[in-house]
Amino acid sequence: MQQDILQHKTQKKIRKLHSLGKKVQTIARLVKVDKNTVSIYIAKKKKIKIVRKISKRLGRHTVITSKVREKVKNSLAQKSASSVKVLRRRIRSKLCLPTLRKAVRHLGGTFSAQKRPIFLSPYHKEMRVKFATEKLSNIENWKKYVYVDEKKFKMDGPEGHQRKWSIPNLSPKESQRSRNYRETVMIFAGINFERKTSIQFAEHTWNARDYVKALKLMFDEMRNDDEEDEYVLYQDNASIHIAKLTKELLEAEDIQSVQAPARSPDLNPIENAWTQLS
Repeated sequence: MQQDILQHKTQKKIRKLHSLGKKVQTIARLVKVDKNTVSIYIAKKKKIKIVRKISKRLGRHTVITSKVREKVKNSLAQKSASSVKVLRRRIRSKLCLPTLRKAVRHLGGTFSAQKRPIFLSPYHKEMRVKFATEKLSNIENWKKYVYVDEKKFKMDGPEGHQRKWSIPNLSPKESQRSRNYRETVMIFAGINFERKTSIQFAEHTWNARDYVKALKLMFDEMRNDDEEDEYVLYQDNASIHIAKLTKELLEAEDIQSVQAPARSPDLNPIENAWTQLS
């Protein structure tokens, strides 16, 4: 029922019930009228305009005033900010982060990436100590170990600020981030106490089958060069390293495998080679 065809008696009854503090749903049930019609009638009598509030978007403050530029310059000179967010809080500016970052680059300032600590729980520490205690008891066998690993490299830009495993004296230089990582290459290699294997390349991410093929080529190469067939394969706990196909290959080739403890890639010397290449 529409509001304009409400009877005078019904309108009077609606006004009376509303003055008594009755709810719209209760009034609609008592006068036998749709609750939307009742609410519209009450709003019209009260002269209430239902207006949808639209919040205005302020947008980005792209104009950098000389005052803000001077604050940024002083903050960079004092090295009081470790990131763009901290800098914006220090100078109390409403500039968006991309605009402020652009101003920092224009003034010749840079922010180094903060190094996140590697999380090692008490369980991880205990397993690392246990692994080192067991392996150090027989140092002669380390000459038979072959340390293998694969690494993906970005070809259309630098690696960016990422955590890399290396010894302290070989810390890599920080480089700028690359926005698009479309072209990548996967490489695989192994090193031993006395020799190193050839590098194998691939243009896609490896699965267990690709890893098994790489291991077969590496084993054939090592057997052609050396007469000794006793090798111990040292690898981490990646999914392709502990896959069923990989285990079947190692059993068929009669090669022992040693799994590194969790979160311990620093125990693999080949990680230092990847750090230098990246």
